Amino acid sequence: MFLLLILFTFAISGLATLHVKGQISKYSKVPASSGLTGAQTAEHILRSRGIYDVQVIPANGLMGDHYDPLKKLIALTPDIYSGTSTAAVGIAAHECGHAIKHQQSYAWLELRSSAVGLTHFSSSLFMFPILFMFMHLITPYTGYMIMAAAATIIMVFNLITLPVEFDASARAKAILPELGIIRSPAESVAVSRVLNAAALTYVAAFLASLANVLYYLTLAGDRRR
Repeated sequence: MFLLLILFTFAISGLATLHVKGQISKYSKVPASSGLTGAQTAEHILRSRGIYDVQVIPANGLMGDHYDPLKKLIALTPDIYSGTSTAAVGIAAHECGHAIKHQQSYAWLELRSSAVGLTHFSSSLFMFPILFMFMHLITPYTGYMIMAAAATIIMVFNLITLPVEFDASARAKAILPELGIIRSPAESVAVSRVLNAAALTYVAAFLASLANVLYYLTLAGDRRR
């Protein structure tokens, strides 16, 4: 049953990824009536909120679209940076939502930023218990409990990410029509569908990390018995 739960969780994650790619592909063909590119959209939104210290740059394909609060930059992939579609302006506005929250010291964003280092450390921790168990330096129970603890930190990080991403999308949906970057109900629907699909990937990531925690706790419980 637990294996079925794991498979179900990863199936949801895969379907969420396919869904967001499908929505972006679909609405990348629907132009925004303003004619602004993603980069121009981001610049316009930032200036409208009095933010002049955040740079908008093209991103490489590995990092994807993101806001870096440490370097104060918004990086947009080429299709979003230069695109004039509803998908492009929606994603650009979403990343601006993070920059606006950073300016306002949004609590969830600050908490998420402070947890990045610990989360990266936890992600690299899994190999050591396996090695120590293989060398008989620790018991399997201890090893799996260490991995469960590391997985829990990642799960909590993914949980904190949810309100951060949902809030950024809500801000994007409100600010685009406010500034006249999208101008019709159909464009609003297009932006909402792209951002709602993207939100599903974060929900799926949280569910997958929760399944990992349960998996390692189950293994630890079996070894304890």
